[in-house]
Amino acid sequence: PEAWRLCQALKAARVVTDFRPPDLIRLAPAALYNSRTDCVEAVARLHHIVTTGAHERFAPHPTGVT
Repeated sequence: PEAWRLCQALKAARVVTDFRPPDLIRLAPAALYNSRTDCVEAVARLHHIVTTGAHERFAPHPTGVT
């Protein structure tokens, strides 16, 4: 149920995500552009967001076209 907020927090942390209703987050690294380090950093940022509750400052639902 927090997927939208998590996507917005990840976006603010410069991680590209794709929100899929009703509650899915898609991370899609591309082998030609993203390194293993990029992937590990994205997961670390997600972990930080979840453990600190940083996602809670974002709106719970999309407003308008995404």
